[in-house]
Formats: sequence, C-alpha cells, structure tokens
Amino acid sequence: FTFFMHMGHVLATVNEISFYISKGGIWFMEIGNNYSIKNDYDQPACIFFS
Repeated sequence: FTFFMHMGHVLATVNEISFYISKGGIWFMEIGNNYSIKNDYDQPACIFFS
C-alpha cells in the first residue's frame, strides 16, 4: 500500500513501530502487515491510499 497525507497529521503504527506523519508525507507498507492510524489531534486529517 502507498499512503499520502493530504492534510493534518496522524500517528501511524506498522508492526509495533510508531511514527508521526504530517501534510505532504508519504509512506509505503507491504500487504499483510498489521497497522493502525490514529488522529489524536484537534484538527481533521485526510489520507489517500492505494
């Protein structure tokens, strides 16, 4: 999967490794990985993925 952070910022976790990503950020993840995305901020976030 490819994720693109269109607006806002979130905390992403992939296989127990966490990182913050913000507007304009891109990250890649292989199919089959466990992941979560959490918006723990007061502003909305928008992510595109394919």
